[in-house]
Amino acid sequence: MTRRSLGPALLLSLLAAGCAYYNTFFHARQSYEQAERAREAAPADQRHTIGLDLYEQAMKRCAKVILEYPDSRWVDDAILLMGKCFYAREDYLGAFRKFDELLLYYESSNLARDARFWKAKTLVALERYDEAVPALQKFREGKKDDLRRQAIYLLALVEHQRGNHEGAAEGLELYLAESKKGPERGEVLRRLGDSYRRTEKSDRALRAYGEYLKDPLLESDLRLATELEIVDLLVEGKRFGEAYRLLDDLAEEAERPDDSLRIAFGRGKALMEEEKTDEAIEFLRSALVEAPSTESAGAIAWLLGETYLDVYDNKDSAAAAYRKAAALPGPEERRAAATARAKDLDEYLGLRGEIDGGEADTARAFFLLAEHELFTFGESDLARARYRSVAERFPTSSFAPRALAAEAYLFERDGNTGLERDSLLLSLVRSYPKSSEAVEVLDRGTIAVEPDSLAIWIARYEEAHPETGSGEERATGFEGEVAFDSDPIGPLEGPPAPLRIDRRVEPAYPIVPPGREGIEGSAEIEVEVGGDGKVENARVLRSSDALFEGPALAAAYQCRFIPETIEGTRTTNLRFEFRPSPR
Repeated sequence: MTRRSLGPALLLSLLAAGCAYYNTFFHARQSYEQAERAREAAPADQRHTIGLDLYEQAMKRCAKVILEYPDSRWVDDAILLMGKCFYAREDYLGAFRKFDELLLYYESSNLARDARFWKAKTLVALERYDEAVPALQKFREGKKDDLRRQAIYLLALVEHQRGNHEGAAEGLELYLAESKKGPERGEVLRRLGDSYRRTEKSDRALRAYGEYLKDPLLESDLRLATELEIVDLLVEGKRFGEAYRLLDDLAEEAERPDDSLRIAFGRGKALMEEEKTDEAIEFLRSALVEAPSTESAGAIAWLLGETYLDVYDNKDSAAAAYRKAAALPGPEERRAAATARAKDLDEYLGLRGEIDGGEADTARAFFLLAEHELFTFGESDLARARYRSVAERFPTSSFAPRALAAEAYLFERDGNTGLERDSLLLSLVRSYPKSSEAVEVLDRGTIAVEPDSLAIWIARYEEAHPETGSGEERATGFEGEVAFDSDPIGPLEGPPAPLRIDRRVEPAYPIVPPGREGIEGSAEIEVEVGGDGKVENARVLRSSDALFEGPALAAAYQCRFIPETIEGTRTTNLRFEFRPSPR
């Protein structure tokens, strides 16, 4: 009796266990799908914040399947779903590890193809395009299914990011031809319009934007942004009548004050393009009266500042406009630039006021004014004349040798390395042989000076300046130094400063094969950094174990450096240490 009842009991226990891990995974997938639906229904600019709790619930349930039921048939499903959750939460390194884990331990799984696609998609998100493209191309060349369509779209995005807008447009057109409907279609049409606009195919861009606007569920912000893109295209094509009629229609339909400002900004740009600058200035100024404190108001204030400065050379009005742009909401980069320009203009106007009013008859004021004219406003001729006046009017000032060096630099920057430049440098060394500017000219060998002549000049200088002793005290100027720019031909320019890291990402400890648990080590990565501070390429220099190379490369691509003004890329090394987390 007991032996006969053992079979059913064992069967029931197995069924219960099977139900347990299936139910756990079922609820995980349910949470994930619920989060995806919530995101799809949310406004585009808020989607990345939607469903985070649901994704986390799904991840916890997937982890339970993996840890508590490691031999179940749902483990590979749980790993893949957990990777998708990491991706949705924008934890791309976490997602990459999960997809890699599935391919490493479940290579024969029927989900391996999905994992390879999602791994390639994650590489795109990590901006590791060289690794992503070959994998995506295999999907593009494979069977016609949803993964192929998504791969076509991702390849087009990569081309767009790389600046190949012709290739991007071709890929997006192919996607649209194969996908007559779908949640990405609207986004594809918008990007297609952008790509055609970048390639100056205005008619095709207008057609793509027009198709995009046919969506009755399109959010109002995106609709207005697209309609203003159309205005810009019409203006670029000199079709001003059509542009103004569309702007009039948009102004009548605008319900929010900020929408009215965005439309006003578009009209102001159109008037300037039509060379009706005075009318544009008056229109934009009136739009700012009692305008709400929004990003659009900040954009208008910035445009006014640029126009006052570049078109009218009205530095007083430009300073006021930049101050307003700095105080209004907007991108941090624009606000910082507005603050800097307002500060420079205020300092320049203050110096001009002191000099014009006879309050400041000093070398320092004249020298700083020349610095502003050169480096703030790019007025080289004015700056050259003012540098010369400093050397002629204040020959005993510590600013005189700096002015001579700066004027010589201007000649060399403009490609004039002949008699005029050498004459200035010779005058610098002869008149101020112990100044740091003269010492640097001699050290660099920019001009040839006989030792006997130099000794005579130094003796005369020390006789005329007995109070200077072994060196001349220098007055403070622009941060205490002559403010040369980054032009590599400048005679007094030093080597570039070392790259400075702005955000360092530490790698995750890798998945290790059985028997190698707890290993420690390091990997050193050489990175190429662009002017924007992003890592463009990375390679392994050395590592204590090949297991550490993948995570180290993934982390290196996520690091960011402080942007530079130097053109091209620069290289530096990053070292990463690997130790298992304590349990």
